[in-house]
Amino acid sequence: MPLQWKNVYVLPEHGRFNLSNREILFSVVEGPRHGLLTLASNPVSSFTYADLLARNVVYKHDGSETREDHFDFQIEFPRIGTMDFPWLVTTTYTLKIRINGVNDPPELSDATGGGVVKVTAKGSRALTAELVRLNDVDNSPDTVRIQVVESKGAHVTLSNRTVTEFTQRQLLNGEIRLVDEGLSDHSTIRLVARDSESRSAVLPLKIVSVPIGVRPEFNTGLRLLHHGNLSFVPTVPEVPLHYRIVGLPEHGVVECSPPNGHFHVCTTFSQSQIAKSLVRFRHTGSGTPPQDTFSFQVESGDFVSMVHAFRVTFIPMNIKVFNREVFLLNGTDNGMLGRANLFAWTFPKSYNSDQLVYHIIEPPKFGILSRKIGARNRRIGDIDGNTISYKLHFMQYSILNDYFLFKIIAPSVQSEIQRFEIVFIPSQASIHLVNRTVVVDEGASAQITNEFLSLSTPDDKNFVFTIAVPPEHGSLSYKNSNGKYIPINAGNNFTTAHINDGRLFYNHSGSESRSDRVSLLAESAFRGGTRIPLSLSFSVILHNDNPPALIGPDTIYITPKGERVLYPHMLDWRDDDVDSMPLKFSFSAGAKEGAILSTISPHLPVTSFTQEDLAKKKVMIRHLGNKANFSIDYTVSDGARSVPGTVHIVSSELFAEIGQAELTYCCLPGDRPQIQVHPGNLTVRTNHDLPLSEIVYNTPSVHFVIKRNGTAQGASKFTQQDIYDGVLYYTVHAAKKEPITVTVGEKRVEGEMILTLRSLGASLELRRSQPLSVPVGGASTINNETLLQ
Repeated sequence: MPLQWKNVYVLPEHGRFNLSNREILFSVVEGPRHGLLTLASNPVSSFTYADLLARNVVYKHDGSETREDHFDFQIEFPRIGTMDFPWLVTTTYTLKIRINGVNDPPELSDATGGGVVKVTAKGSRALTAELVRLNDVDNSPDTVRIQVVESKGAHVTLSNRTVTEFTQRQLLNGEIRLVDEGLSDHSTIRLVARDSESRSAVLPLKIVSVPIGVRPEFNTGLRLLHHGNLSFVPTVPEVPLHYRIVGLPEHGVVECSPPNGHFHVCTTFSQSQIAKSLVRFRHTGSGTPPQDTFSFQVESGDFVSMVHAFRVTFIPMNIKVFNREVFLLNGTDNGMLGRANLFAWTFPKSYNSDQLVYHIIEPPKFGILSRKIGARNRRIGDIDGNTISYKLHFMQYSILNDYFLFKIIAPSVQSEIQRFEIVFIPSQASIHLVNRTVVVDEGASAQITNEFLSLSTPDDKNFVFTIAVPPEHGSLSYKNSNGKYIPINAGNNFTTAHINDGRLFYNHSGSESRSDRVSLLAESAFRGGTRIPLSLSFSVILHNDNPPALIGPDTIYITPKGERVLYPHMLDWRDDDVDSMPLKFSFSAGAKEGAILSTISPHLPVTSFTQEDLAKKKVMIRHLGNKANFSIDYTVSDGARSVPGTVHIVSSELFAEIGQAELTYCCLPGDRPQIQVHPGNLTVRTNHDLPLSEIVYNTPSVHFVIKRNGTAQGASKFTQQDIYDGVLYYTVHAAKKEPITVTVGEKRVEGEMILTLRSLGASLELRRSQPLSVPVGGASTINNETLLQ
């Protein structure tokens, strides 16, 4: 739009002052915001009054949806004689511009890049901004409408109703769906957008019908299900996937959670929930199985996949306790427990310190534990915060050793009973004691240096340490000048020089013990006098170093062409390693006379299983051939070592007989000991397919006792399982045999348990008995030199 003289009317009679139109200059101070001033099609920042009269100054709008604009300018002209108009040339003028709006037509375009839309066969898909793009800045979404001008093989629906027209608002809200009619693999829909005045160009959409299918991308196992371990991909990427559990897990449940909600048990969930970590597996069983499995199907529209299996592996939780520095009270009756004194952590999953709780089993004897807020449980977080303190009941005047027993309880596991040592040294003696726990590998030796054991006073630094109570699971030794290791037994001693020179060693016996300790009496090497009692603790790092061993029979009885469930007592192997995993049995698959099968799927051969599978009755053996006696080789593994084994199979008609019924004991005449009855004392041989709990003994004797949970009760009726569990005892009396009747299924067998007394009373002879000298406050060992029989 050109500017006219009517728009800028400044000096109507400038001709009287001999001013030409070109001498009056307009300078633009601030240009328009939504347009541009041009002169001869070029941007201009100043123009003359002559340009204005000639309508050469043009304002060009930028096309935005604005209704007003303006620009600021000042006027410049030459001085007219003695006349001056300062107010005229110093004033900034504003020219307002009013813009008449024009209704632009809607713009409807393709957002896919090729106008091709994939829709599931005979299915539907939401028509969203990802497929078509509609732009109309002049009208609201409620007034802009989209019309279907042509459709072949497909149609548009709104709320499950076929429509030929819909609004932009409904498109933005995702209410519109494209429906494939299933008539052809390729369909076409043509769309036009219009407002109250104009319309867009026709937009053709090519619809391709795609059969639904899914393929697995990830299917591994973890505690929390997410896209990294459970993902399927559909042939149509936009189609949502849903999972339906058809086989529930045995040892846990699958739980789902809505956004910002709580987890609950579910049997269906979607791929989007997995991607958002809203699906998890929670272990609910009381045992520690090696793994669990649940089966599922993937659903997408009308498509249902084959059954897939998702495997969950359980990792045992462990708690490790560290007490690197002994809790030492040196000249004070109280102290704070710190992280250096007591620290624990869990692995492979690490819990926060607030989730690990100390539970006191046995409190200290000479003092009391306290916390500022007062509670019985001691959290590790409280120890880090220096809020746990120990205080003696009263001041002691000699070295004192105290302790308390505790367990650490985590959300899913608890530790074994631990012992925390407390050492008090009175200030009067000014004794400086370093007493740290020595860490040693199972079956190995550890050097005891002055970093672990050191004792000194202002007057003396050389002490003689006498062993009062030797280690229970190891021994002490020192290396002499010839490099030979000399054992240090009870009553023997070592010196500070042995410790400082690094010649003192602790040798672990290799037993499955987590800790050990030795009690010492320290005395000055030169002054003598007061003996200082103390103890040195050892922490043992256990290893899986013991191979499995067979402790039960190696023969299984079975009926011809029959089958028996394999119970733990039928493959009775033991691993002395306390931290070992359940033993794994591996059978060869080439046996022709018999087969190891699954009880869940009786026709499914099993070549490997664990002790827990035996306890859960998941494995059985079946007689196949004609041989009545045959053997099957197998191996037993604890994860580190494998041991070969052979099981002998004896096939015969159904039978039951007492295999062992003898109890041999040793005591003096007149004693009435109570002896545990082992499977080697009383057992039954049978080929009945029954658990031990269904092999029932009856006896008129009143001398059999069952002990459970700290209580003893007379038993005239008990099972083979009671014997296997070690809860059956027999009270010895004058009888030489006891009548028993055993019921195996429908068969009853009568017999007697023979009692054999092996008395050593007549053969005992006291060979040596000497007085034992014990120092005041000390200890002495009773050995063969003192008492011998």
